[in-house]
Amino acid sequence: MSISVKIEDAYYKNKSVLSDVHFNCENGKITAIIGRNGSGKSTLVSAIAQQVKYEGEIFASDILMSSLKEKERARLLSVIFQKIKAPHITVKDLVSLGRSPYLSLMGRMSKNDLDIIEKAILDSDLRVIEDKYLDEISGGELKRAYFGMMLAQGTENIVLDEATAFMDRDYEKRLLDLIKKTVKKLNKCCVLVMHNLENAIKYADNILLLENGKQVFFGTTERILNTDLIEKSFSLKRITTNEITVFV
Repeated sequence: MSISVKIEDAYYKNKSVLSDVHFNCENGKITAIIGRNGSGKSTLVSAIAQQVKYEGEIFASDILMSSLKEKERARLLSVIFQKIKAPHITVKDLVSLGRSPYLSLMGRMSKNDLDIIEKAILDSDLRVIEDKYLDEISGGELKRAYFGMMLAQGTENIVLDEATAFMDRDYEKRLLDLIKKTVKKLNKCCVLVMHNLENAIKYADNILLLENGKQVFFGTTERILNTDLIEKSFSLKRITTNEITVFV
């Protein structure tokens, strides 16, 4: 396993908003976090990123995250939050920031750093927009640019909060296909908050279901489909035709 979470309580403004969450994410697999708005998904991401106070233990690559300094954590874990900024810098400049945790005080990049940046741009399909500014590209392109930065960061563990929110179907599929390909090919561990239940079922190996700040289920996609937990939690009906599952 590469990300291991054991949270007794996580806090927002000194109030416990998430409790009793325990799960593991293995290399080469995607764990999708699902749940209604306010269920604790973003708080969980913030706890993994060491951005909120919590009681418990969170490990990445068998190292206790709370024991590390920020730069050390950034070499093990990369996180893209739901709300991302679009400063007036180029796509390539953003991707290059992924190498920051590895630079010396002089901030000079080696040939290896530059090669990694180039590969991240190619793998993220950013070549045609690498010289464009972030505040001049579409929302889908912006999300892909941040994923390129994550690739350049080169961590074993990646966490994305609503990576495809507000994307049209084409951009959503392209990014999710890219994430899955990257996770499988590079044997990364990926925790992915998802709002689209059909995509969670399609792309994730494991599902973590949160409800009212509590863990309701963690296990394989196949196991949760053998229950009615999703239907009950979201007040939806499931329809499966030609091996395609949708919730309405």
